[in-house]
Order: sequence, then structure tokens, then C-alpha cells
Amino acid sequence: MSIVSPAIRRQSGFTIVELLIVIVVIGVLAAISIVAYSGVQSRANDSAVQGDLSAAVKALELFKIDNGVYPRNVGDLDAMASTAPLRASRGAYDVGTGNIYNYAFCFNAAGTSYGLAAKSKSGNSYYVSSAISTVSSFSGWGTSVSTICPAMGQPTSGVWGYTGNTQSWQSWVR
Repeated sequence: MSIVSPAIRRQSGFTIVELLIVIVVIGVLAAISIVAYSGVQSRANDSAVQGDLSAAVKALELFKIDNGVYPRNVGDLDAMASTAPLRASRGAYDVGTGNIYNYAFCFNAAGTSYGLAAKSKSGNSYYVSSAISTVSSFSGWGTSVSTICPAMGQPTSGVWGYTGNTQSWQSWVR
């Protein structure tokens, strides 16, 4: 029988250097994944907002066919909500705290034109209007109707779909 001395016996396992290398590699891979995921999530939010605006154009055109004019006030929007509501993929919109507005409908009293703007969680803004029915990027986002509506070529008559102060969506937005 041979006796192995403790000095000769070798223990198996990983060295601290090997463990640190593995931890660093896992950290790098995690960082790359997080960056890629946030980019995909931002694009998905932007697509949802753009889709909502495209659907809104159809709903507004249906309202005009039925009534001869576009919605002219909140009452028209509430009436429209029962048949062809303006929809919002609510998880895709910026709904921070405070005086945040993220969905604006601007109109004129004659019902001959409208503008609809929305702000995505990604920070990008988009709009459509009776003059431009394709969704376009919007750089005129401000903090009030008096800045957003004129930026879309509309008078300052407008309403918000989401009100930051009350953290709630209006009844005309489903």
C-alpha cells in the first residue's frame, strides 16, 4: 500500500483567474444583450404608436363619411368612441409623472381639418393630419396644445388623450 503525502496530492478545481475570466465574459455578453433588447423595445414602441396613428386616420375618415366633417370637439370624440374609437397601445406611450402629455388631437371648429400627434416611450414623436395622412416624424412636441397644434398646422383647439396630472386616459381613447 502506498501512502501519498499531502504535499503531493493535487486538488481539482478552478483557479481564481479562471473564475474571473468566466465572470467577465458573462458580464460582457449580458451588457450586449441588454443594449440589443432596449433597441428592439424602442422600435416596437415606435411601431405601435405609428400603427395607432394609422388606425386613427381610418377612424377619422369614417367619422367624416358619416357626419360630413371631422370631429370638432370632445363631444364628437366621445360619440366616435362607441363606433370607431381612437386606439392607443398604452404600454408604448410615454406616461411619466407630472405634466406629461403623449397623445394630442387638434382640430378646427369648422371640422375641416385635424392633426393627431403622439409621443412614444422611446422619446420619438409622430403625427398625422388631414393634410398628411401618412405617419411622419414630429419635432414640434411641446408641453401644451398651444405649441403642438400649430406645429401640425392646426389652430390651438385641441385635447389630450392622456393627461399627466391625473395619470389617466380620456374616454375617447380605447
